[in-house]
Amino acid sequence: MRIAASFGAEGGKIDPRLVGTWRLRGSYAVQNESSWETAYSRAKTASESESTLVLRPDGTWTRQDRFQMIAGAGGVWLEGGDSSASTGHWNAGSGWLFMLWRDASFADYRYRVEGNELHLLAEGKGETWVRGD
Repeated sequence: MRIAASFGAEGGKIDPRLVGTWRLRGSYAVQNESSWETAYSRAKTASESESTLVLRPDGTWTRQDRFQMIAGAGGVWLEGGDSSASTGHWNAGSGWLFMLWRDASFADYRYRVEGNELHLLAEGKGETWVRGD
């Protein structure tokens, strides 16, 4: 119910500090260090993700996500990837960012802007986005 109230009570308030393009990048690598495995059979994996979020001054947003991964062991390597895009509406004020997807799902975040960084916190998970073109 808070999201419905936010779009009504805030009247679509837009924090101009959030308007623009934001990027989030991540990477992850794991290697099986089991003493039961040989150098040949130890599994290894590495992945990389990149998200781009565009918050527009008219209260609309778009997000593109890209993910790539490679994994292998014993001389066999597999590579895969995926991408997705989503759109919706947003508003922000008093340290809260509300995002509504086209399918009517929503998310709310505590936010803080520090220089070129946008810190988001939702359900105990934090992300730091960097302003980008």
